[in-house]
Amino acid sequence: MKKFSHYLEIIPFILCIGVVLILGVSNVVLLSIGKKGERFIYYKEILKNDEFWKFLRYTTKINLITIIFGIGIGIFILYLIYKIYVNRYFDMEKYEKIFYVPVIMPYFITGYGVLLIFLSFSKKSIINLENYVNDTFGIGIILATLLKIIPFIVVMGLKNLKKSMNNFLPLKKIYSLSDKRYFKEVVLPSILSDINTGVFLIMIYLYNSYEIPSILGASYPKTLGVWLFEKYRKELYYNLENVMALNVIVALISVGISFLLSYIFKKILRIKKGEW
Repeated sequence: MKKFSHYLEIIPFILCIGVVLILGVSNVVLLSIGKKGERFIYYKEILKNDEFWKFLRYTTKINLITIIFGIGIGIFILYLIYKIYVNRYFDMEKYEKIFYVPVIMPYFITGYGVLLIFLSFSKKSIINLENYVNDTFGIGIILATLLKIIPFIVVMGLKNLKKSMNNFLPLKKIYSLSDKRYFKEVVLPSILSDINTGVFLIMIYLYNSYEIPSILGASYPKTLGVWLFEKYRKELYYNLENVMALNVIVALISVGISFLLSYIFKKILRIKKGEW
C-alpha cells in the first residue's frame, strides 16, 4: 500500500511533464505541416535543398567515426578496469569517480577547453594542433566529443561489470579461464545492453549538438545542429514554419539512425552467452 501511495505522489508530476511535452511537440509538428493548400511544402523545400544533404552527410560521417572510436576505446577501458579488479593492482573504487567528471562537465566547457589546448600547444608540439581547429574534416569535433562520450560509455558499463564479476568470478577459477576469455564470454555480454543504451542516447544527442561543432567546427560545411541553431537565430521570426520543419526532420533522422545503429551494434557485437 505504501508503495502504491508513493506512485500516486509522482503521477501529477509525470502528467504535467507529459502534457507539456505533448503540447510542445504537437505545436511544432502542426506549424511545420503548414496551412491548407500548403501541406508539407516546407518539408519539400528542405529536402530539395542541396545544403541539407551535404550537411547530413558531413554530420553522419563525424558521428559514425566518433561513435565507433568511442565504443572501441570505452570497451577497452572497461577491460582494463576489469583487469585491475581481478588482479587487484590497486583499489579501483577510489578512482571510479574520475570517469564521472567529464560526464557532468557541460559540452561547451569541453569544447572551449579543447580549443584552448589546441591553441596553447600548437607551436610547442610536433603536430600543429591549430590545424584541427575549424578543420573541414571535423577532427577537432571528433576529439572533443570523444572526451565526453568515452567516460559516459565507461560509466554505463561499470555497474554490470562489477556485478558480473562478483557473481561469477569463482567460475573463472573453476574452469581455469584466462582473463581475456572470461571478460569476452561472461563480463562483456552482461554490459553490452548498457553500452547499447548509451550509444542510442549519444547518437540522438550528436545529431542535435551545437556547442562543440560551433566552437571547433568549420564554418562550411557545418553540422545539422549548427545549421538548425543558425536558422533559429536568423529565421525564427519570419520563417518559423520552415525552421520547425527542419527541427522535425533532424529529430526524426537522429532517432531513426540511433535505432538503426543500435540494432547493428547488437548484431555485430553479439556474443553467445556462456553456460553460466
